[in-house]
Amino acid sequence: MIMVNHNKLLGRMSSIDGLKTGFYRKSGYNIVATAKKGDLRLIVVVMGSPTARIRDEIVEEKVKKYLPLYEVVPIIKKGELIDREIVLTEATQRKMKGVANDGFSYPMLIKKKTAIKREINLPEKLSGEIKQGQKLGELVVKIEEEVIGKVDIVSPTAIPKAGFFARWLRKFGITL
Repeated sequence: MIMVNHNKLLGRMSSIDGLKTGFYRKSGYNIVATAKKGDLRLIVVVMGSPTARIRDEIVEEKVKKYLPLYEVVPIIKKGELIDREIVLTEATQRKMKGVANDGFSYPMLIKKKTAIKREINLPEKLSGEIKQGQKLGELVVKIEEEVIGKVDIVSPTAIPKAGFFARWLRKFGITL
């Protein structure tokens, strides 16, 4: 049995990698086409075209116009050190910095990359022992004022609680 692929764009454009063509008497020629550039995927849907050629031309035009304008922007790397210290009031270590628990990337217009803002939400002080992987706060990612993602800030190591004597001395401003 021989199968014929009706998506002629697959041979014409290297970025196009699928998906589904169709024809229905009442709605005409249709296509859901996907194109890929790096980690970015663009989906173009055309419905009700009078001919397959016009349908394909619309897809080709949209892919050529929009695919170069966007990219997936890596914003946070997993394990990235967050540059804000937290005072540890009762732990053996006096201060610490957290790390990003996960990575975060976002598909966006290339010219809008400078609009990305990162907001660090951490307490100034923590008491008690700190467990490795314990959530300390979060890193909020925004474009203008719209939140587009959040990543937990966690402790990279365990920090035990200081002994009674060390905690007692700290109350008088004496550090060990």
